[in-house]
Amino acid sequence: MEEEVGLTVYHEIQHMTSAVYDHPTKAYAKKGMVELAVEDPVGARLNSASYTMYIADTGMNKDTFTKFTRTSGPNSRAVGCTDKYGNCPKVVNKKCCYKKMLGDGLLFSQGCCASCGHAADLNPKCTD
Repeated sequence: MEEEVGLTVYHEIQHMTSAVYDHPTKAYAKKGMVELAVEDPVGARLNSASYTMYIADTGMNKDTFTKFTRTSGPNSRAVGCTDKYGNCPKVVNKKCCYKKMLGDGLLFSQGCCASCGHAADLNPKCTD
């Protein structure tokens, strides 16, 4: 709870101290912020939530980040690479997940793309 309040306060202080705003269509969702960074990098740099997600993503481990940013949707690593399930960070949890299957027939790397990418960053031996 304290972490969520801290992220909200940080977000709002940015509005008071800089020129950032809330993007009209892609302000808060993690997936939308990733798309915005590709489609409109200047808009992404002026979006307050982009900064908030950046400090949360770089300052928290993935489980904590996922927990305290859950209202912004599933984790997203790149356009087309978004976790389909809320428990992906726990299921993957720094393990290699490529070529492993989820219960619904998808590969881990398809259903938990963002989490699998993070695990691969932590362990370069995790490759497809």
